[in-house]
Amino acid sequence: MLLIQKSMLRVLGVRGAELNPQLEHRIRFAPSIEALWFLRADLAQALCLQRDEASALLAVSDLTPLFEGNVSKAQLQAYQHSHRGPRRISPTRLRK
Repeated sequence: MLLIQKSMLRVLGVRGAELNPQLEHRIRFAPSIEALWFLRADLAQALCLQRDEASALLAVSDLTPLFEGNVSKAQLQAYQHSHRGPRRISPTRLRK
């Protein structure tokens, strides 16, 4: 859990912690890994205020492997399913 907390705080950064002291506190003193899992949305929102949305979401997405084995598979699968990105259509389907 400590590794996840440190990683989330690193992503938030010093400036982000200054701008969002409540979020820093919630990450630092989260009672469980599952609580940290749900704080990713708040982290993404805070990062969007500091940088572009794509890089903010990528930074939070990069934290996902840390949660594997620590949150339910259903939560991970739901996240991965919703963040696959646009589906490619094969050229043969376009010709029909």
